[in-house]
Amino acid sequence: MAPATRLAAKAYGILERDLQFLLDNPGQYMVATFSPATAYLASVAGSAEIMVTASYATLADVVTLIKDQPSMAFKALYHNTLSAMLDGYSDAVSSLLVMT
Repeated sequence: MAPATRLAAKAYGILERDLQFLLDNPGQYMVATFSPATAYLASVAGSAEIMVTASYATLADVVTLIKDQPSMAFKALYHNTLSAMLDGYSDAVSSLLVMT
């Protein structure tokens, strides 16, 4: 029972210290509390910006390809779509064969 009592006393001490810090410095406490979340959100925003920029460049390349060589672009799209569908069909059949 002594370890549980020590753990509870330690938790109470930490809570008391944090509460006193909040009462003494509310602004600094809020900054310390929310800075990890703010840093994470800034990182996510940076990653999203990179992803959008890369997607835009890829989309611009696709539009240029369709505009310059429409028949080749649509033939490649057809072949890639057919290949993906056949892969999905193959996976489904393999899964069914494994289950039986």
